[in-house]
Amino acid sequence: MCDVWILEEIGKKKPITTGIVINKGRIERFKVLIFRETRGWEVCYPFFTNQFKGNSLNNFSHIDGISGATLSVRALKNWLNSVYI
Repeated sequence: MCDVWILEEIGKKKPITTGIVINKGRIERFKVLIFRETRGWEVCYPFFTNQFKGNSLNNFSHIDGISGATLSVRALKNWLNSVYI
């Protein structure tokens, strides 16, 4: 059985809408659905979001950041931590 979450987290000033599919406690799919900020849009691309696949919901220490998108990356990690709680 899978859980699907769609939530928003504030980036620098605007919300980032993301969706996640969790299967057996692991991230099966993670996607940025709507990105409203003027900077940090790189978090929408698979080279970033694919880093989360297969991870448990409390293991994000190895996720690579993106230069110029620090607040967006932080917002997405915070969002995922809120799902874990």
